[in-house]
Amino acid sequence: MVGTSATSARPAFFYGCERYPEHDAVSQQLIAYEGLSPKGIVYSKVQLWRLERAGKFPQRVKLSPQRVAWIESEIDEWIAARIAARREPIAA
Repeated sequence: MVGTSATSARPAFFYGCERYPEHDAVSQQLIAYEGLSPKGIVYSKVQLWRLERAGKFPQRVKLSPQRVAWIESEIDEWIAARIAARREPIAA
């Protein structure tokens, strides 16, 4: 197979990910800005940038000078945390 190692069927570009589990390309899906809307996230690009800067939204991954995406599992965790916070009693 072209682009694969002789020892496995994994494409060659995945090698080296073992040293950096946070960069495991096999288990992480990226989601573009347009893909946030179906998840109920309808913030503008500027508002998302402000939330990221304030540490209130997952950080983007820069793909090119004009294109960004987010790690889908981090977005799902962020949504789950907001749902869980809704269930907590409000302190008076």
